[in-house]
Amino acid sequence: MQMTTVLQVSGLTKTYSRKGETFKAVNNISFTVGGGEIVGVLGPNGSGKTTTLKSICGLTGVDAGEIRLNRDVAATDQRSLKQHIGAVLEGARNVYWRLTPSENIVYFAGLKGVGRKDAKLRAEELITILALSEYRDQEVRMLSKGNQQKVAIACALVHRPCLILLDEPTLGLDVDMVRGMKSWLRTVVDSGQSAMMITSHDMDFIEAICDRVVILYRGEIVSENSVAELRSRYAPQKTFLLQVQGCLSPDVKRTLQQDGWAVEESENSSQLSLRTHDLLLLSSSLNALTHCGAVLTDINVSSDTLEDIFVHAVQGDPANEPAQAPTKGPAETAEAGKIS
Repeated sequence: MQMTTVLQVSGLTKTYSRKGETFKAVNNISFTVGGGEIVGVLGPNGSGKTTTLKSICGLTGVDAGEIRLNRDVAATDQRSLKQHIGAVLEGARNVYWRLTPSENIVYFAGLKGVGRKDAKLRAEELITILALSEYRDQEVRMLSKGNQQKVAIACALVHRPCLILLDEPTLGLDVDMVRGMKSWLRTVVDSGQSAMMITSHDMDFIEAICDRVVILYRGEIVSENSVAELRSRYAPQKTFLLQVQGCLSPDVKRTLQQDGWAVEESENSSQLSLRTHDLLLLSSSLNALTHCGAVLTDINVSSDTLEDIFVHAVQGDPANEPAQAPTKGPAETAEAGKIS
């Protein structure tokens, strides 16, 4: 089934001036987002994420390039954009604190051209989906930060937009809320064949919900792939940790070390570690341990996190060693570790 293009960005360029100097916040980027697709947008501070999202909403003018929704609505057409886009760009700032969740949703529905009767029905639907029923008559200012965030998202979804932009949607949400959000955001996108773009510090959330990830660095797209494709390119290896009862014989230890295993021995056990994508080598090593009578007491397998992969991508270096997000060092390296 062919995917319908909801958002098309072509050659987007935006230049700012700061202290007498000009710099390109976004430099000739192009991408598309299809109906039913959720795309994550990642990048260090200053990489161009916010400029890109605000340009799509028509909130920021651009120097060059074109942004189109459904192939015909241009980003300069503010009236049409309101009918096609739902956005939460800065937390819960798009709601009125002294209105209730229901009143907020109905109010914003009216701004988007939804009739009052339909707005009330849609408000009830969203309040139920977002588990806000017990808070429907409380002023938003009295709600927890997580529930305020849910009200903001409900206001952005009330008119069933074809494009949904969410900036840090999990901010302030507990684990159960985030788990529920994964489910209903996916349902919203699939049922309406909407397109969605998400920025988030929550890498587990991005990995779980996004079909693709666009990584921006210094105003340019450095990667645009699925998480699986990112792993294949930047982190194809896994780290295996084996715990073995007792100490290994010198011959077995030597053989394992020749195969790349690091061996650490204590009085009562041995720990073996290996980073590889070669499962045949792992199988051979396990057979060697079994053959010599070694007793395996524990095994652990781990992969690089999406944050590790992100750091490799912005540095342009496929990973061969376990990645560590930098905390100190050159400014460029430190910037790569700050995801926002």
